[in-house]
Amino acid sequence: LIGNPVSGRGKTSAVVREVVSCARERDHEIEAVFTTSSGSACQLAANITPGFDCLMIAGGDGVINDVINGANLDTLPPLMVIATGTANMLARELSLPKTAPEIIKLVERGKTATIKLGLANEKRFLMLVSSGFDALVTKQIKENRPKRLGFRGYIKPAIKALRYYRPAALNVTMDSQTTVDAEMVIVGRINKYGGIFRFSRNSSLTSETFEVCVFRKATLTSIIKYGLLGLFRLSELSSEIQRFSARHVIIDSRPASPVEVDGDYFCETPVSIQLTGQAIQVITP
Repeated sequence: LIGNPVSGRGKTSAVVREVVSCARERDHEIEAVFTTSSGSACQLAANITPGFDCLMIAGGDGVINDVINGANLDTLPPLMVIATGTANMLARELSLPKTAPEIIKLVERGKTATIKLGLANEKRFLMLVSSGFDALVTKQIKENRPKRLGFRGYIKPAIKALRYYRPAALNVTMDSQTTVDAEMVIVGRINKYGGIFRFSRNSSLTSETFEVCVFRKATLTSIIKYGLLGLFRLSELSSEIQRFSARHVIIDSRPASPVEVDGDYFCETPVSIQLTGQAIQVITP
């Protein structure tokens, strides 16, 4: 079990103790290790040796992304996600349990789903890539991350992002055929962005394509409107949101625009996004 002690509001350590205790009560062998710095989950994942039946990850979506980027996929056992982060997008998408007894029972049942990995430039990902105001907020968080984040931890970075935000002119090219202009874009495989906002129509972690949600305008007024529409699942009412299906997406812009991957800041545009032939197994209900 790999745990991030600062995920969410710092509740991971207590959750890990409960899961470890429950696993041992049911006669399972379990080893728990904690990350010590940003990105250290990559190294912990790289050191996993063959022979484990399951790799548990207690933390947020960023820790999961670190693991899939650090691990040898040929020897990576099925993953069990324990949601202790802030958005917990993957755990919500898979409807995973939250209590230790339910988590251990799910692992014992052993049902898994195969999820193909995406690639953003050289970085593997599971769920989404986006560029626009949301990615600028993740950049502010990376540069000034509080010890414990939580949803309230997004307020200060969001306010700071407002000072610098100017909508970039994004150029989104899909499968080398369709090109559209936008000011914000989400390339995803999940239904709920941030765990609570629904902009997608047909996204799926097992799909062979991405759903590309293109926001033609992304002024501050538009962003507030999109947020409300997404929160109440009414985004299809907006004519400023277009949806496409694609296997390969390139986002470019002038000036450069921040890019987030699976909820964390990654780079500046341009970014090339595609599905790979690689896949992982994830334990599911």
